[in-house]
Amino acid sequence: MAIKRKHCMIEEKEYSLWHLVPHDVLWMIIERLDLIACDCVSAVCGNWRSVYKSYRTFKSSPMPKDTIPWLMTRKNNGMEIELYQPSTNRTYKIDMPEINGTDCLYSKDGWLLLHELLEPSKSTYENIKLCLINLFTRDKMELPELKTNKQIFITKGTFSTYSSNCPKCVIIITGDINKRVTVYAWTEGSDKWKGRKLSYVINAYNMTNIWLCDTTKHLYCFTTKGDCFAFNTDLKLIPRNIYPKKSDKLENMTVCGDELFAISMMDTVLSEVSVYKFPYNDIIQDDWLRISDVSSMIIFKNDDISFMVREECTQARSLLLNNLKKHGCQIIPSTKKMYHKVVFENESYALFQGTVYQYDRSIRKWVKFKFNNLMRSSEDIGIIEREQQMKAKEQLLVKKLQNVQKVPFIVCGTETGISTWINVG
Repeated sequence: MAIKRKHCMIEEKEYSLWHLVPHDVLWMIIERLDLIACDCVSAVCGNWRSVYKSYRTFKSSPMPKDTIPWLMTRKNNGMEIELYQPSTNRTYKIDMPEINGTDCLYSKDGWLLLHELLEPSKSTYENIKLCLINLFTRDKMELPELKTNKQIFITKGTFSTYSSNCPKCVIIITGDINKRVTVYAWTEGSDKWKGRKLSYVINAYNMTNIWLCDTTKHLYCFTTKGDCFAFNTDLKLIPRNIYPKKSDKLENMTVCGDELFAISMMDTVLSEVSVYKFPYNDIIQDDWLRISDVSSMIIFKNDDISFMVREECTQARSLLLNNLKKHGCQIIPSTKKMYHKVVFENESYALFQGTVYQYDRSIRKWVKFKFNNLMRSSEDIGIIEREQQMKAKEQLLVKKLQNVQKVPFIVCGTETGISTWINVG
């Protein structure tokens, strides 16, 4: 909205009337924007900034309506952070001094669980300071300090929101110089932490991950030996018959909604990728459930707990992966399909990216295979019959190889700065 006026009958200048937009109209505009766009609103002019501030006094800033995690990148633990939104392929830079000098332990519904990093120059260990901060609304919840006299370090952290978007319970795992593990729990309204020392079965080096389930309100602790221990929010041990006892598939844990999955994948070109679901609500099932259809899964990988989304639409999935690749994210695998290895006439074969490989025992490597090698030269048959048999064997081998196992996509962060995938909703 702009009008043009003549100035001294010589030149035209353009004047804007956007600063005169009524306050109630601006409120209607703000209600339809996400937080990043609201920051742009407050930067238009002084009038718009004051309207936005008055809006914040009565209502919370709108949260992103996005199920796909955002990538948060910090450089040198500075105050400025970069937020990348894959669904729109847009990048935002915002100043957030509250996270300076902190480490992000976990994220959920836009909230970050942060703990203050100890300065290297300090020789004494102080109480551990933690807080929860909402990345979009800037709401902050100070948590009680963890009081201790020992040299301890935080190994894991998580929290749950139950039926609301506000954290209700926070779990912190610490280890000491003797490898002893202590679990701390804080619940809404409490002014102190409740602690429990775990047995020597779990130590600071064999605990792979933890998960706090909103549905059961149980904390699950997993070890490298395949053990799973469950506690309630009062840190009381739960009977062992209601969750899986043993599993060797506990690497690459990922959350999707209120479900926990684990990815088992070898770092070889011709490997199998398997996805397993944790049956926390199945009393009968005593091990992880293998998921057969994983082609729609996209996993956003963090060092500890990762996040997963399902995108059934092939076109939308391709667009999203293309945007992530352009932003500099590493995507594994680079192809949409990987194939089972098969044994055919006592030989091992595999198909990858349209090429057939055969395992050569003499050099212990996979080599490209030529189909005319299917028939042994010593066989005393005619040329035509030989070609017919070779073609039949070729068709049978291809049919076996095309037992396709679709695999999920695993998306890692960029190589610049400290990158963390953030659960925003």
